[in-house]
Amino acid sequence: MITIRVLNRNGDPQRGVNVYISADASFLWGGGVREADTDDDGEARIDFEPSISGKVVAKGQIVHQGQLQSYLTVSI
Repeated sequence: MITIRVLNRNGDPQRGVNVYISADASFLWGGGVREADTDDDGEARIDFEPSISGKVVAKGQIVHQGQLQSYLTVSI
């Protein structure tokens, strides 16, 4: 499970933001893209194993690209 926390530029959690992960080696996880919406704490929990490589997209923009850990905070 990978949890992505989405904050605005002021550091406030963003609720209801669609976040998705696109894994570089998609065939290993049964699908290359998985998504979730952020909750009241600005967190989206996505069912991927940590330590994969890929990109995270929030509100249609790439907010992280590379190695993914179990918890990641991004700003939009």
